[in-house]
Amino acid sequence: MTTRPLLAAAVTLASCAGLPNRTDDTAGLLEVRERVWRAWFGNDQAALLELLPADFVAIDPSGSIHEGRQHQLDEAAAFAKAGGKLLDVRFPATSVQWLRDAAIVYTTFEVDYEAGGERQSMRGRASEVFERRDGRWIHPGWHMDTVQ
Repeated sequence: MTTRPLLAAAVTLASCAGLPNRTDDTAGLLEVRERVWRAWFGNDQAALLELLPADFVAIDPSGSIHEGRQHQLDEAAAFAKAGGKLLDVRFPATSVQWLRDAAIVYTTFEVDYEAGGERQSMRGRASEVFERRDGRWIHPGWHMDTVQ
C-alpha cells in the first residue's frame, strides 16, 4: 500500500523538475540537423541566422576553433561565391544523447559537392550540439573531422 503514494510522488517530482519527455523528437532534431548542413552548403544565410545562435562555436576539420556564427556565414558565402554546390549529404551512422533541453548528435557524414567545376567528396565524423530554445531546436556548436 505504501508503494503507490511513493510512486505517485516520484512521478510528480519528476514532472516538476522539468525532465524531458523523450518519447521521440529525434525525427524533428535530425530534420534541423540536415537543414543546417543544406543551409551551409547552399549559402542560405537566412536559415543559418535562424538556426545558428550568435554564441555559436565550432571546431572545423583543420582543428581551428571559430567563435560566433559570423565565421560560418562568411565561409558559406565564400563556398557559394567560388561556385561550390552541394550534390548530396548522407549520415550513415547517428546516435543521439539527450540532456534535458539539449541533445548531442554523434554522426558520420558523407558529403559530395562540386567545387572548381570538379566533383569532390568529404567523409568524416561530427559531434553536434543542439538546444531547444523558445520551443525550437537551434544548433549552438559542432566539432568535425574528416577521415580518409
